[in-house]
Amino acid sequence: MSERPEISATRQRFIRIGTRRTSVRLEDSLWQALQDIAAAEGIDVHTLCTRLHASRGPGTYTSTLRIFIVDWMRHHAAGTDAAMPHPPEG
Repeated sequence: MSERPEISATRQRFIRIGTRRTSVRLEDSLWQALQDIAAAEGIDVHTLCTRLHASRGPGTYTSTLRIFIVDWMRHHAAGTDAAMPHPPEG
């Protein structure tokens, strides 16, 4: 049986959205996922966050990040050719 990772408290980190520095609070596993996605897309986390901020809908920015991460991971786990949730080009 595989061990489940410990559920971690949220951590506040600073990111840049465009030229503005702001803080975001996410769990460690979500911060790592965001870094992994940015690397897979060939961009840095700040660029990814800027693109997601530009395309966000209603709700909080943190919610936008969490939903994007889940959608991106689900798409890759399924291994389908369906439309991929990409952040828009900046």
